[in-house]
Amino acid sequence: VFISSSANVKEYKELSRFQDAYRTLLDMMGHELIVHSAGFFYLRPQEMEVLSKRERQAAASIFCLIESLCDRGMSIETVITREEPVTVEDIQIMIDQHRERLSSLDLHNLENFTSLGLRKLIETGVMSEVKRQPDRVEYTLGLPAFFYLDICRKMSKDHDEKAKHDLSLDDVEDGRSVDEMANAFLISTDLDG
Repeated sequence: VFISSSANVKEYKELSRFQDAYRTLLDMMGHELIVHSAGFFYLRPQEMEVLSKRERQAAASIFCLIESLCDRGMSIETVITREEPVTVEDIQIMIDQHRERLSSLDLHNLENFTSLGLRKLIETGVMSEVKRQPDRVEYTLGLPAFFYLDICRKMSKDHDEKAKHDLSLDDVEDGRSVDEMANAFLISTDLDG
């Protein structure tokens, strides 16, 4: 769960005020309290060997959504900071674009994606559900989406460096499964690269 300055004001102020005490307490419980410069806290387990299916679904959901929005020329930073809506139509386009990747995690249709992947992102504070009209639901990316965006940037940088090393982009293909990418997403420890 992410605790952000926009969505969890009371909790964010509490953590900010007593950061050292919470850091010590959480460290004793096997977690590291991380403060992100975009204005949110999150916990990183000190030991993470196996991710649950729900964690893999959430990571794959946000990874595919970020990639799809970027492929369509949208600035993720702008979508996050201006709370621009992500519509059901945007999500359907993303599902169609990544159906093969998402099928291994049962996220290959709108109903499953919404109930399994999107619901977890909402529960953890990465996204919010907004009803602008009584019969129309839209979603917004919260500040904690920067966590995943940082990882996407790191993965892209690593891919570019590997391509440069191999001298040809055509020869470098990311052959990881969506499970492997979700694991890399959630257990990445060096976001500043």
